[in-house]
Amino acid sequence: MERFRAEAGAYDVILISDHAETGQAGVVTTAVRAEAAALACRRAGKTVWADSQLRPELFHHAIVKPNEQEAERACRRLFGGVDYDRLRAHVEAPLLLVNHGAGGVLWLTPRASAG
Repeated sequence: MERFRAEAGAYDVILISDHAETGQAGVVTTAVRAEAAALACRRAGKTVWADSQLRPELFHHAIVKPNEQEAERACRRLFGGVDYDRLRAHVEAPLLLVNHGAGGVLWLTPRASAG
């Protein structure tokens, strides 16, 4: 975590790829997610982008990009049904991108979600 904090300031974009699941846990821990959220909040102009297969609902204040199935599973865990606007609001994402494969990408922003 010390190295992450020290190095993050040198970059405009921090990309977190949370796709590995191991028996020993992964690299993207609760502490990493918390530090990334804090970084996104305190650094104007800093972009934090999270691509998570299993836990998109745990990344806050970042651009979050799950695919359709990942987003639906996250919504069901949180709300019992699918609500992408509510998922975006829950993670306080400036942008939620739900990848629908050949069907394109659904973009949700706070403005679009407010309706």
